[in-house]
Amino acid sequence: MKLFRPTTFNVIFLVPVAVAVSQDGGGCATTPEARPGPLTAQQVEQTIVGNTMKAAYEEAYAYVAKDGTLKGLNIPNGATSGQWRVSDNGVLCAKWDTPQGGVENCDQLSFFSEDIGYQWGGNTLLVLEGNLKNL
Repeated sequence: MKLFRPTTFNVIFLVPVAVAVSQDGGGCATTPEARPGPLTAQQVEQTIVGNTMKAAYEEAYAYVAKDGTLKGLNIPNGATSGQWRVSDNGVLCAKWDTPQGGVENCDQLSFFSEDIGYQWGGNTLLVLEGNLKNL
């Protein structure tokens, strides 16, 4: 499994969860400039689009598509879908489709560290390169 490594140009997102980074450097350039803190709107998009976000402490995954859709998998609950967006000021929002109508959750996506990953809405997330679960 390949984790996405943050750089000054790209950092990652999600299923109310956070993101990690590639330890082998495969395919992603790394720089010592990656610092903890909130991501800009551009960094959020560069980080999450086309990648899978995984909850750090549970088997929950979300694939973030360029068209603004989410495909999620929460083991053992199954598959789900939703939508995502990022505001001009870098706030990331996700809304999962539910029979009752989903609630949109919005918060700043912040890089914490290579060991811990990302923080979003009180959740720790890992960002995995590509569509890991073929969602």
